[in-house]
Amino acid sequence: MQVATYIATFALFAVGIYFAWVRLQTVAAYFQQEEYDNARFLRAWPALSLIDFKFTALVIILAVVGLLTSWEFMGLSVAAGGGLALAILEHRGQASMKKPLVKTSRIMRIFWVAFAASLAVLIGLSLLDGKWAVVVMLQLAPLMMIGGNLATAGIQQRENQGYIDQAKAKLARYPGETIGITGSFGKTTVKHALGDVLAQLSTVYFSEGSINTVLGHTRHVRQRLQPAHRYFIAEMGAYGPGSIKRLCDFADPDHAIITSIGLAHNERFKGLQTVARAKAELAEHVGAKGGLVVLTQDVLSYEPFKAVAAQPGARVISVGDDAGQAADYCVSDIQVDAAGTALTLEGPKLDQPTRFSLPLLGAHNQDNLALIAVLLLELGFGATQVQMALGGVRPVPHRLQPKAGPNGSAILDDAYNANPTGMRNAFELSAQMAADKGGQAMAITPGITELGEEHERVHAELGAHAARLLDRVIAVTPERIESFVEGFEDAQKAQTAEGGESAGRLETANSYLQARAMVDPDLGANDVLLIANDLPDLLGQRVWL
Repeated sequence: MQVATYIATFALFAVGIYFAWVRLQTVAAYFQQEEYDNARFLRAWPALSLIDFKFTALVIILAVVGLLTSWEFMGLSVAAGGGLALAILEHRGQASMKKPLVKTSRIMRIFWVAFAASLAVLIGLSLLDGKWAVVVMLQLAPLMMIGGNLATAGIQQRENQGYIDQAKAKLARYPGETIGITGSFGKTTVKHALGDVLAQLSTVYFSEGSINTVLGHTRHVRQRLQPAHRYFIAEMGAYGPGSIKRLCDFADPDHAIITSIGLAHNERFKGLQTVARAKAELAEHVGAKGGLVVLTQDVLSYEPFKAVAAQPGARVISVGDDAGQAADYCVSDIQVDAAGTALTLEGPKLDQPTRFSLPLLGAHNQDNLALIAVLLLELGFGATQVQMALGGVRPVPHRLQPKAGPNGSAILDDAYNANPTGMRNAFELSAQMAADKGGQAMAITPGITELGEEHERVHAELGAHAARLLDRVIAVTPERIESFVEGFEDAQKAQTAEGGESAGRLETANSYLQARAMVDPDLGANDVLLIANDLPDLLGQRVWL
């Protein structure tokens, strides 16, 4: 029996090593999704339930049984077998993550340090009790990842700075013009649409997706930007005051588009005035150079942008449809339908009112269309050239991108649209398209993130808006968006009280995949399904390891 106990102990130790290997890869994937931010990962740890429940529960049960029996060999064997099964299941589950671990040199450095620390814990505690050693090691996995990040921070900083210096040197030699784009929302759509247009009119480089940080641009500049590119479009994201200034110091943009000031990422900024100050860093940089700054009337109403416009030599061009406010370019006769967005522009670079259209869906694209057209006109392109090139713009991936759905239905993929205005517009568009086709309008949504103190109010309004427009809504992880559910139900009650029929119904799901399994079989040829945001694994559901 003693030999068998030694064998079972060794088996449990081996399982502990394998479990550490698997668990740290799981934790690393979530850590990578939090962009290597220790503080944000610590806050996400309890929210995700990134705590070992299953193996810990097994050990607790074995401990209780151990008090009643003297079969140490049996307890160790069950722990080893159960641990191995759980580790294998977890390893297989990693493949189903929406955003699986990308094994970059940075994350693997962190992983190896965390793995070595986990082995040290496992070896040290195994001298006391093998089962509990594995439990402690698994519970400490998130802290091990943070420790690995801290331990390798110096190496990563030097490596990053080296790459940044190379990219900045390349940009200093770049003979073309750089266009910076920022805003609370719309910047990725504007980047892709403007890039598609300039690709037809000239030569241009812009990164696919949502690359909007110094490090993100660094890799693309080093590998892909060429001297032959006449234009380089740089999307600029703000994670707080100073973020865009760092991007401007890096890319030195010659011109700028400011798309919007809104509540997206309000949790970071704590108010629209702070958002405006952060976004104005791009306008200040370009204005000081005498470059073009194109923005909407609404953006110009914020003090930081008024200050830029008042600077001698600054070329701030405003666009708007409010006749009560003077704008350099006036927008009228706006049309939004299933074919896209169209409007009429009047302004200094146009001899007469001119019609422009953009084959992108959603009412929010009226501002995007106007901003793009005005920048191109101010850069010297002719109205006819601009209009023809606008017709060649491709749908932007995951931003009201039309797709074919099951049974001949239509899907509006708005998985990356995470702002209140865009989501309201998406509800309206899907309802309009379904009505035109004579079908039902359905939506799957987990809500919006990073709204801070506005979370409850915004989601209550979105829930009410969805109830008035849509036939069926599935709320994913409804515990995150309780006010959305309440807003939907309150709007239903109000409709009923007013004597009308409450056509819409609300259901809930634990994940996007479960929601699709619920709705796909019911989709008909005339139905429209809106994917209104799709959160990453980090926010989409609890982990329950």
